[in-house]
Amino acid sequence: MKNYTRILLLSILLAPFATMAGNGIKNQNKETNYARKIVNGQVNFSNSFSAFYTEDFSGGVPSGWQQIDSAGNGKVWKHTTTGAFDNTTLDSNGTTSNNGYMIIDSDSSLSSIGGENADLITDAIDCTGKPTVVLNFNEFLTHFNDTATVWVSTDGTTWFEIHNTSAGLAQYASTPNANNVDIDITAYAANQATVYIRFNYRADYSYYWMIDDVQLYELPTTDLAVTSVLAPLTSCTLLGPTEAVSINLYNEGGTDIFGGITVTMVADNGTPVVETIADTITVGSDYQYNFTGTVDFSAPGNHTLAVYVTLTGDTNTTNDTVNAMIFNGPHVVNYTNFYTNGFEPADDLSGYLVEDTNNDSITWELSTQFPHSGLYSAKISGTVADDWYFTTCLDMDSSIAYKLNYFSKTSSTSTQALLEILIGDIQSAGGMNQQILTPNYITNAIYTAETVVFSPFVSGTYYIGFHVSTADSLVGFWLDDINIVPDTGVGVKKVDAINVSLYPNPTSGEVFVNSKETSKNGFIVEVFSPIGQIVSKNITESLSNYKIDLKNQDSGIYIVRIISEKGITSRHISLTR
Repeated sequence: MKNYTRILLLSILLAPFATMAGNGIKNQNKETNYARKIVNGQVNFSNSFSAFYTEDFSGGVPSGWQQIDSAGNGKVWKHTTTGAFDNTTLDSNGTTSNNGYMIIDSDSSLSSIGGENADLITDAIDCTGKPTVVLNFNEFLTHFNDTATVWVSTDGTTWFEIHNTSAGLAQYASTPNANNVDIDITAYAANQATVYIRFNYRADYSYYWMIDDVQLYELPTTDLAVTSVLAPLTSCTLLGPTEAVSINLYNEGGTDIFGGITVTMVADNGTPVVETIADTITVGSDYQYNFTGTVDFSAPGNHTLAVYVTLTGDTNTTNDTVNAMIFNGPHVVNYTNFYTNGFEPADDLSGYLVEDTNNDSITWELSTQFPHSGLYSAKISGTVADDWYFTTCLDMDSSIAYKLNYFSKTSSTSTQALLEILIGDIQSAGGMNQQILTPNYITNAIYTAETVVFSPFVSGTYYIGFHVSTADSLVGFWLDDINIVPDTGVGVKKVDAINVSLYPNPTSGEVFVNSKETSKNGFIVEVFSPIGQIVSKNITESLSNYKIDLKNQDSGIYIVRIISEKGITSRHISLTR
């Protein structure tokens, strides 16, 4: 049995809770992390601060900054507004990249220069009178064989490593674009008259590292944030009239908070419920608070829950509120109710789940890199994929033929992804029991609209699973704009629409396709190798004893895909020697 990791998409992984106090649970201190993710598909915010040092590279390479080429081949950081050698740019949604940013582009060097070792060092920064100092910057790194590190020094000679962007990234994987990095450097920089920050990149014909909006700031004196609603969450089994409410708070500030905290919740725009917290929340700690009051979310469908915190002296009120959308029961899909999801902040993603079947810590994520529409799409990247992306629960009727519409693409035509789609009554790979799209290699580098027509075997609650696997060097597969509606039967290409047989199978060389089906436009017959390469692609008027020659191919499992105006049919061939 394979080990795998299953995680709720967009969830924040909290450190183990330590001690119980009243209605709250306090966490041990943890590494400061100010970049907050979307919670319950609703809220996306980061810390708000007033920087005492900032550089957005709007004027090019800043005066006083140092460029050091330790490799001696002339490769240094450059100012850019157009991005990398392959036209990848820094995402302007999270940065001020439109006015320029810095890049070290190993991809443009090719292998002949022998590698890069390039430093970009700030001018001297005065941190006198700053008892706390935090470094903040935006970055985007695509990793192959690079080491991208950040260092701090007070004399320009002795350096301390404080961040390694490359650590934990698989080959061909990328950080979010843009990735906001927040590092508490108080231990090195507090009250120091001269502080230097060094960005060091070492590689040899790798990809690129981009940075923008470098800032130093002090921690706010008092800052308490609401980071997430822990309960209740979207549930496929009906919620009740007295659901407990639990939230997570985080001390973003520079001092401990000794009670005096007011927390308020408002369910479905109703009467506010106000409670108080008397416990201490130490700097850099999470605190779980369980309301004594409950909420009535027994009615099926959408519910809203707004939670906010009030604290005297709080210097940052932008992170005091979380608005969660909670869906009770399965989403009914019929002739009057459709289902759509475009992975946007306004969409409910709290019921979605990903499964990292090959347990390589690389799985589906939200990406702003290439959305089909809006700001986000679902993406998976890595050298080898075996990962599932499950929708939330859907109530479907076996008497209805459904159309599953979606858009998908890969990075390029040479990096195919093997996609199959199944439905099942359990949100896991083992719970997927009805295949609605047989494995197909996706080779289009531009988004293509796809439609799959299916009916569940019996009426009930189902999840749709998108499974991506490949033996090729997958560097990116994107999925966006899922839509499920009843089929009207007009212009829809169905899966397994052609009655076809292949023989002999297994084979040692030649395979014959046989079918009595006819097509006014003929049939497209494609053959894919075990690593997703197209072995052959031909058009034939008839499938009567159509021959496929595999005598010059290696052993393995091949996929034959037949396309006509009636739909798509895929079959596997086992080639043995």
